[in-house]
Amino acid sequence: MPAHDAADTTDGAGEIRTHHDVEIKSMGDDRLDRRQFARRVAERIHRAGQGPSVVFGLAGPWGSGKTSVLNMITDVITTEHRDAWSVVSFTPWSTDNTPTLTEEFYRAIAYAMPPDERGEKAKRLLNTAAPVAGAVMKAVATAALEKYVGKGAVQDAMKAGSDAFADQAADFTADIEPDPFVKRFSDISAAIDTAGRNILVIVDDVDRLHADELLSVMKSVRLLGRFDRVHYLLSYDEDTVIDVLRRSDLALDDSVRARRYLEKIVQYPFALPPIQQLHLAREFRDQLTAIAMVHSAEPTDKAHNETADSLFALLPTDRLTLRSIFRLCTQVDIMLTLTGGDREVDLFDATLITFIRLHYPRLYAEIPRWRAELLRSHPERGTDQQLTPEDKEREVSEFTDSTDPFDARIAYRLLVNLFPHTLPRPKGFYTSRRASPCEIRERDHFDRYFAFGIPAKDVRNADVRTDFTQLISTGTWSSASVIRQCLSEQERRDLVCGKILQHLDVLVDSPPAPLAEAAHLLTRELPLDTRDLLFSRWSGVLYALLAHAITRSTAQEAKSVVNRYRSEFGLPTTVDVLTRPIELDTIDTTTVTAASEDIREEVLGRCVQDLTTELPAANYRTHSVLSFLHYFDDDLWRQLSEQAQELLASDADVTLATLGARFVTMTGTENTQGKFETWASEFRSEDFRNMIPQHLWDLRKIPEIPSEDLNDNDTSLSNRITYAAIALRQILANTEN
Repeated sequence: MPAHDAADTTDGAGEIRTHHDVEIKSMGDDRLDRRQFARRVAERIHRAGQGPSVVFGLAGPWGSGKTSVLNMITDVITTEHRDAWSVVSFTPWSTDNTPTLTEEFYRAIAYAMPPDERGEKAKRLLNTAAPVAGAVMKAVATAALEKYVGKGAVQDAMKAGSDAFADQAADFTADIEPDPFVKRFSDISAAIDTAGRNILVIVDDVDRLHADELLSVMKSVRLLGRFDRVHYLLSYDEDTVIDVLRRSDLALDDSVRARRYLEKIVQYPFALPPIQQLHLAREFRDQLTAIAMVHSAEPTDKAHNETADSLFALLPTDRLTLRSIFRLCTQVDIMLTLTGGDREVDLFDATLITFIRLHYPRLYAEIPRWRAELLRSHPERGTDQQLTPEDKEREVSEFTDSTDPFDARIAYRLLVNLFPHTLPRPKGFYTSRRASPCEIRERDHFDRYFAFGIPAKDVRNADVRTDFTQLISTGTWSSASVIRQCLSEQERRDLVCGKILQHLDVLVDSPPAPLAEAAHLLTRELPLDTRDLLFSRWSGVLYALLAHAITRSTAQEAKSVVNRYRSEFGLPTTVDVLTRPIELDTIDTTTVTAASEDIREEVLGRCVQDLTTELPAANYRTHSVLSFLHYFDDDLWRQLSEQAQELLASDADVTLATLGARFVTMTGTENTQGKFETWASEFRSEDFRNMIPQHLWDLRKIPEIPSEDLNDNDTSLSNRITYAAIALRQILANTEN
């Protein structure tokens, strides 16, 4: 049976408590407020005293702490009634046959005799009678019964399933003629009475026995051990014992007969009080918090206690026992140990997925097959996005191995807590969990929760953190850099980028020079096809490095950091990086903007050049207005607007249509013959309004061009001017209407 808090051991302060499934030993160790119950049972046993043998029972579910209560009962009797009582344990499941079991039973009683002359006499009689008792038990079920119900009638009676026969079988010894064993029994009984000691024989874990072993124990207690002053306390899970008895020849698959037999054996059954929710919650919190403190990179009692309380509220607490709590927490400890702690998996998710694995193993095995559905950001068209929570719950119920709707409900709600963004939520669903960077619903971490370690293509968050810390501290790669190894392979490159973004806190204390150098090293290693960083998460990493270096530098040094990066990697790459600011308290964005003065002037100059010059197609990516719009802030828009309006007023060749042409996107692709084909065209009207406010648009100055003159397959400036003119007139016409 599981222990309360005394069952756990620690090797030192701050180290994890290891559960050994060992019961508490005394009243002082009780954490579940069962002292009073144990005392009342002990006092009732004490009142049996010198009278006839009484069989008491302690019934409770597996893992509910029965052995701990037995120890507390023993504690009361042996400390408060030590002069009158001896307590001894009998362990029937340690033997492998009925004669040996019976001998061990007698020897257990003999062991309880007082160490004086009268006690020694009783002990000798018991030890001498032990082999005889074993032989009697081996034969009594057939020979003695045949003597009193007729030779050969035992099997017929058993098959008939007569309750009257069961009653006769239980009491048949009362009519047996005296024989050597009966004489021995009388002598032993007298010797025990003369010894003057009351005996309590505790038989724990009766529900572990097979049918023949269980019947042997029952017969030993009711037949061979019914000495005055010798009393018994059997501990068992009632449902399990009845189920074992039901499958025996005694009950012939009749639960009523099995229950009646148990009632005949146990005169005083005590039901173990259920564990209160308060105590279960405390045990769960203490266990999980102890585990979290060991595996956490930043241990905080308050945060871990809150996590434990949130988890406990989700679990089916009416079905939890101490053992199931300890088992769950132990398995969570194993997962965190194998993966590397809470930097690798989330404690909240690890606990829920472990509960599913332990209680719904088929569902746990199915979850990886639902990976695409569970991790997608949005429901796909034509899929089951219209399914209700009830529909999904029914689907989940097929894998719970239970016909109880409660199991399906619990299992589905646990899944929704793990994947709240993709599974339809039940009515009134709410989760108070805090965000974590390594949740199961993150693609980079999902597989870890089923691999019991780090999958082959994965990289430990802790390894990335260590490697990244060295990179930004020294400005050099480590000899076996994990990050560098991942940069050449797209899947792992994206993976390690996400992990770096989770560990930007290490930048706080790094000096500017190695930070800037780290940005150069990373950019050099990125393949050429990823240098267009606008839509890459790497731009966020690189910005963080450069921005921290800039923030920690003097004004002149900060400007040098930006210009040196631009000199090596070009203006478009530099702009893409500076466009993806990460909001961190340790970055001064005003300082970054000031340090980027030369970049901003160069961007503005290229945009003005585009407005007044027909660029070669090869320069669209590096010199066009459209290629830099993502970098524009209010100040750059103001400057560009002033210069564009000045051009519009002073240069006859500059018109609304020619300016608008620079805001026409005509994105195309090549067909199989290598011919350019346009598949998307757009006039960026909102961006154009930022440069030339709409109140300055003069319809009279926009040429009216027939739409037939527009060629959708022509990306030339003249065709884009036509496209802009048509679009501008259409916007103005719609506005007037």
